[in-house]
Amino acid sequence: MKVKILFVSLFLSLLLFGQQENSQSLIFYNFKFRQDSTNLDKKFDEVMVLLIGNKQSLYKSYQKLKRDSLIKNNLNKGIYEINFSNLPKTNVFHQILRDYEKDSIKIYDRIASKDFVFGVEKIKWKLGKEKKTISGFDCQNAFCNVGGRDFEAWFTTSLIPNEGPYRFKGLPGLVLEVYDKKSNFEITFMGIKNLTYPIELNNLSIKTNKEKFLKSRKEFYADPIGQSQLYFGRVIPEQNRERIKQNVQKENIFIEQ
Repeated sequence: MKVKILFVSLFLSLLLFGQQENSQSLIFYNFKFRQDSTNLDKKFDEVMVLLIGNKQSLYKSYQKLKRDSLIKNNLNKGIYEINFSNLPKTNVFHQILRDYEKDSIKIYDRIASKDFVFGVEKIKWKLGKEKKTISGFDCQNAFCNVGGRDFEAWFTTSLIPNEGPYRFKGLPGLVLEVYDKKSNFEITFMGIKNLTYPIELNNLSIKTNKEKFLKSRKEFYADPIGQSQLYFGRVIPEQNRERIKQNVQKENIFIEQ
């Protein structure tokens, strides 16, 4: 019986978290961002981490990394009743997987309760001529456009080449800072550690493309009550509808748009 329970636990763990390989190093970033265009003074902070492996890299919230690790450990132990209120909280659900061998980048993101995955094109960079030092590393600037926004990045050739946070990759070095002109999104380097973590993602994510994902997200935010009932499969109580509508509509600034 114990063997059967262990098998089921491992099966669920592999089903939910498909491990690819282990990281060789972790690069930490601070992600500062706005969500509400009607309240530009309010910004959120989240520690993000870039897991670097031999064949892949994964960029995600550090809180989510710890959260997923705890869930997987519980499943492996046969613990299926998980109190999610006790798990680390995150405000950032997007994850970016880069496959070095396939030379591809995929974004994993969420709308309400559903996880999606879609491929994205490489960024077209324009190198700048300015120099500055960040955390003791000599850096050069570069420019790009993502989601209709102009970004400036600072990269160093002293560390890992051709990598960076989110999908800001493809430069001759490692991106240490990147921000858009309106400072809606600011990502800054915090440090690097040689740590081993599994590079894994949700195997149950729905495959789509960027255009369909953006369309679905737009429909959700245009009608959060009706769409929530479709996503969650239950009727939203009348007394909760206005609060949910107001909260959802405050989230209206996205990198991908």
